[in-house]
Amino acid sequence: MFFTVVFTFEMCLKIIGYGCISYLGDGFNVSDCLVVTLGLVEYMMIESKMLSVLRGFRILRIFKLFKRTPNLQHLVHTLLRAATDASGLGLIILIFILTNSLMGK
Repeated sequence: MFFTVVFTFEMCLKIIGYGCISYLGDGFNVSDCLVVTLGLVEYMMIESKMLSVLRGFRILRIFKLFKRTPNLQHLVHTLLRAATDASGLGLIILIFILTNSLMGK
């Protein structure tokens, strides 16, 4: 609850500072607004069964770190490039395993 209040306060200050149109012009601010709004809706719907689904959106707050730390952005981009390069190797291994399983070995 504490962090939801802090993030809501931050969002309100940004909207006042940037103005509504400039604030919503940045995609990162839109995602922040979505996460904060879902957090507020979650606290309003305490008795609802949809509560567990909305809790999953809290993990999106971690993306706030990516904007503020260029080193972390570089690390994530490197990991994504490595994953795409490794996907070709994974496909070759999968084909090898399927071929051997069809041959019965």
